[in-house]
Amino acid sequence: MKKILSFFAVPAIMASASLASYIPPTYVLRVETVKPGLLRLTNTSTQPIYVKSFILRNHTVNELGKRTGEVDKILVDVNAAIAPGHSVLESIDKYPYRTTAHTELVQWNERRKVHRDGLLICFINDFNHNVFVTPNGHLPCPK
Repeated sequence: MKKILSFFAVPAIMASASLASYIPPTYVLRVETVKPGLLRLTNTSTQPIYVKSFILRNHTVNELGKRTGEVDKILVDVNAAIAPGHSVLESIDKYPYRTTAHTELVQWNERRKVHRDGLLICFINDFNHNVFVTPNGHLPCPK
């Protein structure tokens, strides 16, 4: 019986380690959908950051989930300093979209510096969970 239990325990440990490795290791800004038109930005770094703005690109998809080639760019002006571990809510009323599995970062600006990475985008899926996309599917957004 112990051999059978140890046989199942090893794959479970390996699976949990491989899932955790898909979280971007150096992201500093997490964007989550609170509800359509409202995003929560969280500073996950150990330093205060100033977010001037960022651009998201929403890809339009058909009913099968395949991209149609149409793209909506969403410019979000934040102009706020965010302390480590803190969040700000940002309304995107001009764009009544929510972030989706087909949303990607174009860039985000921090005063004079333009970043093209360092952002983790979480979205509310059909089951009302905040998740992000990995090569193996959706995973819960880290807290």
